[in-house]
Formats: sequence, structure tokens, C-alpha cells
Amino acid sequence: MAMNLSKEEVLKIIFLARLSTKEENLDQMINDFNNVLNYVDALSKVNVDNIEPLAHVHESYNIYREDVCGNGLTTEEALLNTSDRSGSFIRVPLIIEGES
Repeated sequence: MAMNLSKEEVLKIIFLARLSTKEENLDQMINDFNNVLNYVDALSKVNVDNIEPLAHVHESYNIYREDVCGNGLTTEEALLNTSDRSGSFIRVPLIIEGES
């Protein structure tokens, strides 16, 4: 069953969705809304009785690995590319404004 929204219905949808459009684009929007609704209607007619629901469109599964501790960077290695440091810390600009 083809859906055809009226101009008033589309204007109400535009208002409720807080969209904006120009009057010259309204006919195209009505056409676009109707095309989307007709596509959804066509999808609803597809027989999916023997189709299993999917969690993802790809047949992929989580591959878990053991969480193993390894050697990390030393403090000097971690600070090697910093542009401004204070001892063993990275100095960053103050971003909190004080009270006046």
C-alpha cells in the first residue's frame, strides 16, 4: 500500500522534528518523505520467517586474548617527545579559570 503524505502532514513533521526548509524545497521534501515510507513499506512485505536475527551484519566474533603484563615505557621514554616538561611530568597550559 503506497503511502502519500499530504503537504500539511509533511509540514507538521518538519515542525515536530525542528527542521527548516524553504517553500521551493517543500515539494521535493514531500516526495522524499513518501519515497522513504514506500521503501519501508516494501521492506515490511519481505518474508523473514526463517531468518535468524543478527547481532552484526558480518559473521565475526570477539577474539579474546589473555591480558598479559609486559614491559612498558620508562618515564624518560614516555617524556621524550614532550614539548614542555617539569621534572617527570608533562606541563600543560592552565585551562581552569579562577574566580574573580
